[in-house]
Amino acid sequence: MSEAITSTEIDNLDLLTAGPVPPNPSELIGSERFKELVDMFNKRYDIIIVDTPPVNTVTDAQLYARAIKDSLLVIDSEKNDKNEVKKAKNTYGKSRQ
Repeated sequence: MSEAITSTEIDNLDLLTAGPVPPNPSELIGSERFKELVDMFNKRYDIIIVDTPPVNTVTDAQLYARAIKDSLLVIDSEKNDKNEVKKAKNTYGKSRQ
């Protein structure tokens, strides 16, 4: 895994890019191997940031929620409808249970 991690010019900030989109991203994210990978990163890093697709668009973010301990839902209040934000919050919250 060390070969895939890129150090940046910023102290204590490493980067792991997604690479090409696999034919079955949801299957990979929901796998036990992905959870093991997240556990490995949790042991190595204090904070891990995962940029996911929108919650209301695809199931990927919901699958990440099951594998990742803490999360932050980021919205643009000028571009997002209040009801859509509530829907995203509820959907994401349910997937964490």
